[in-house]
Amino acid sequence: MQLLEGVTSSRRAPIHLEDFASYDGVFLSNARGVAAVDRVDDLALAVPDDRLTELAEAYDSVPWDEI
Repeated sequence: MQLLEGVTSSRRAPIHLEDFASYDGVFLSNARGVAAVDRVDDLALAVPDDRLTELAEAYDSVPWDEI
């Protein structure tokens, strides 16, 4: 998520199962990219493909660190 903070808005906060229904979508991120979350327990979640594409493009736009 730190990589995306420079190119899109974000916030960090604890969430609870009852909160998920109020979100447009949920995703996970790590060093390999972003992935949509379409279910938590028995709760089906919307997957906003356009937003996920936007996040993936933002992630891809971050330059690699030279090692």
